[in-house]
Order: sequence, then structure tokens, then C-alpha cells
Amino acid sequence: GGGAFPRGTPSPAAYYYLPTKDLARWITYIFIGNGLFELAFSVTMLFVGPMLDVEPDFATDDEFTQVMLIAVGGAGCLQVVIFIIGVVLFCKWTSRSVSNARALGAIGMEHTPGWAVGYYFIPILNLFRPYMAIKETYLASDPEADAFNWKHATAPGFLLAWWLCWIFGNIVSQADIRMSNTNDLQMMAASW
Repeated sequence: GGGAFPRGTPSPAAYYYLPTKDLARWITYIFIGNGLFELAFSVTMLFVGPMLDVEPDFATDDEFTQVMLIAVGGAGCLQVVIFIIGVVLFCKWTSRSVSNARALGAIGMEHTPGWAVGYYFIPILNLFRPYMAIKETYLASDPEADAFNWKHATAPGFLLAWWLCWIFGNIVSQADIRMSNTNDLQMMAASW
């Protein structure tokens, strides 16, 4: 019983430190690559999209349109695969970062590595809890803070800016999905 830690708080020894530098580098490469791919695809669709806005009977007869539809579908599948890899790596980085903050001796952290990731997948909670977990991890990882006084620090503005961009991006993404639920090829091209 007793011990040096408050009841219900796991000892920092229950967590171990693993560097996140390489993981962060790969996440950066993947998301930058995905963004460049998005940009290139969007510019391409500005020119090709109007050519795809044809009657369905004609689309099945026109070889160029068939090839373009296959290319658009293939590019979309490739982007989904790249995005999923990025999400998996980001979740791994988030979990490892929380674990590292605990391993470095931060006491009183509310978010576990598992929940820091899990919040992203729970409706309503995913609007604010991931930000709280990342903010807590950032503050607890500060080398200037000791095991307890990290809670009294303030988070930098870029964390809130990151989170607001995340929320805005998800809203735009949902609008995009609703726009692309149509048979109009030009509308689907515009949504890309």
C-alpha cells in the first residue's frame, strides 16, 4: 500500500520511454505527401472534371472517360491507403508521447496512452478530449517542469490553433463527403 504516489495513479515505472523522433518524421512525410497529392489531384480535376461530366450512356462508350474514371478511382484508393497509414502512425505517436511523459516522471496525468488515442474515435468526446490529452502531454513533457508543477504551466497558442484546424478540417471533410454523394461526375470532381 501507500507508496509515494497518490492512490489510483500508476507509478511512472509502469511506463517506459521510447523516442518519437523517427515516428514524427515519418508522420510528417506522409501528411505532407498526402497534402501534395491532394493538391496535384485537385488541380488535375479542375481540367479533367468538366470532361467527365457526360451522360452515363456516353461515359460507358467513351474510352478516354473510362480511363479517367479508373484513374480517379485508383488515385482515390491510393490516397485512402496513405491516409490510413498516416492515421495509424499518428495514433502510435500519440500513445507513445503520453507514455513517455509518464515515464519521465510526470505525476497526476489524467489521460492514459490508450485513451489519448481512443478519444479520437468516440463521438462528442472527439471534439475536445484529444486536445486536452495532447495539451496535458505537452505540458507534462516540458523539461523545465518537475513531476508536479507542470500542471501550472500554460500551453502555447499553436496547440489550440492546431486543434481548431483539426476541427475545421473535419467539418470541411464531412461537407465534402455529402457533396460527393451524387452521381454528377462534375460535382464529385469539384469535391476533390
